[in-house]
Amino acid sequence: MVATPDGTGNFTTANYDAHGALTGYVTLKPDSSGTVALAVYDAFGIEQRNDTLDASGVLTASMFGQEGAKVQTTHHADGSYSISTDDGKGYVTTANYDSQGVKLSDAWSRGDGSSGSDTFNADGTASGHASYADGTSSSYVKNAQ
Repeated sequence: MVATPDGTGNFTTANYDAHGALTGYVTLKPDSSGTVALAVYDAFGIEQRNDTLDASGVLTASMFGQEGAKVQTTHHADGSYSISTDDGKGYVTTANYDSQGVKLSDAWSRGDGSSGSDTFNADGTASGHASYADGTSSSYVKNAQ
């Protein structure tokens, strides 16, 4: 494999199968702020994955699926992370975790305008709220047991 510079500081590597057919390519895009992006494309130029590392140490990894679906994981320098999923049809969820993998909060939204969120506390308490497209809403509080 040979990385080919494009004259703007980006590098691209093409991948081929045993018969010489292009199977995909990878582009590395550093910028002056210290951010580096790595994008993976299939043979048709459709982006399959995009990983970005910024100067503060935040790594964001995105994987793309059919019909606009996407899974994105963001790792922070302190070890905490979040995972977001988007089904490409309006349903989006995000969950946030501490560095030990303990879920701290989540949020969701739907294409009809409904949304909700939950917060989970170390003492076992939790609370949440949801607003629905028909104008109704609900909330809860869970006490520690």
